[in-house]
Amino acid sequence: MPLTSVPAAQAAGVYVLVRHDRRRFKLGWAISPLHRARQLPEYRRGELDLASSRSIWLPDRPRAQQVERSMHKSLAPYRVEAGHREDGAKEWFAGHAQDDAMRLLSQMPLHPDSRATARLLP
Repeated sequence: MPLTSVPAAQAAGVYVLVRHDRRRFKLGWAISPLHRARQLPEYRRGELDLASSRSIWLPDRPRAQQVERSMHKSLAPYRVEAGHREDGAKEWFAGHAQDDAMRLLSQMPLHPDSRATARLLP
């Protein structure tokens, strides 16, 4: 499912937003990841590569927030400055950790007590 679609009213996405230069990426959650991306200064400056960005859809907001927190902890050693102080500025990570982030995202269970994983989508 693309960043523009929301599969269910209560669903929430966890996303990895990739920059064209691959120097850093943003990891976050949103009810509408594309709307969220459009709020960022990087989007306004044309720096985001939405075609290479990925998301997973989770059943609800609390699960998406839980997955985001878990991934932020796992990727903490790779945290970098965003270059601005706007909303979401602390959710950027070094580009060389992007493959790890995508792998983690693709392995996240839909529910904490489930083995079924969410599908990684453009």
